[in-house]
Amino acid sequence: MSLVTSTALFEHARNHSYAVPAFNANSFEMITALIRAAAKESSPLILQIGKKYLSYMPADEIGALARYTAEKAKVPVCIHLDHGADLEMVRACLESGFTSVMYDGSSLPDDENIRSTREVVRLAEKYGVPVEGEIGQVLQAEEIPEGEEPDFLTDPRQAYRFVKETGVSSVAVAVGNIHHMKKKHAKIDFPRIQRLREIIDIPMVIHGCSGVSDEDVRRAVLLGINKVNVATEYNLAFTDGLRDFTASRPEEFFPMEPLKAAMERVESIARDRIHVLGADGRY
Repeated sequence: MSLVTSTALFEHARNHSYAVPAFNANSFEMITALIRAAAKESSPLILQIGKKYLSYMPADEIGALARYTAEKAKVPVCIHLDHGADLEMVRACLESGFTSVMYDGSSLPDDENIRSTREVVRLAEKYGVPVEGEIGQVLQAEEIPEGEEPDFLTDPRQAYRFVKETGVSSVAVAVGNIHHMKKKHAKIDFPRIQRLREIIDIPMVIHGCSGVSDEDVRRAVLLGINKVNVATEYNLAFTDGLRDFTASRPEEFFPMEPLKAAMERVESIARDRIHVLGADGRY
């Protein structure tokens, strides 16, 4: 099956009532573990590369590693830029063979977000690559004062205009999901998802799902969420795996041993998430 765009994955998921797993990797070992998990579960995968990984390794190097691994997979894998910061970052990923890109202008005023996202869509069209945009703003847990619930949720009318005027292929919405949550305490606004689904006819995405309970994820998928992003959970699993291994076996000096332990934790969580999304056994 190997390397694909997100378009084909979304079509299959919408026709069969499940969500496409979109998992972030921040090292080659994480790339390998996530693709291995998808293959073992016969699941599609959107392998996401974000800004932090791109600040550590150039897009062409990450793209080459990810493409090589994806092309060997027995399931369809899409390589996706997550939270692209600007046109140049998007361009670098497109030139490096990414098969999907996201531009995140959600912190900008609506008119500017629409203008910038539309520019990204026009660029990506030249490569035949779909674009994910974001309207409303998915906050980071560390930005929210304790006890406060600021309202940056996606307004359906705002979302309708954004989709219509940008030409994005999918749209990320804020419905109570929050980035960088280490515990599953997010409060999802299900009526908002229903209303958004009624007026938006393209795939909808929720980010920050490390902080969303399994039950709420399943319900969101049934209401029309087509792509579910998980990142923090994998970063925690990987780094905890390294710490636990080195603490229990301080005499070990071969780097691959703690790395393998960390990869096993990432793979285990990924396989579980795939089942929650109903993506297992689809390919």
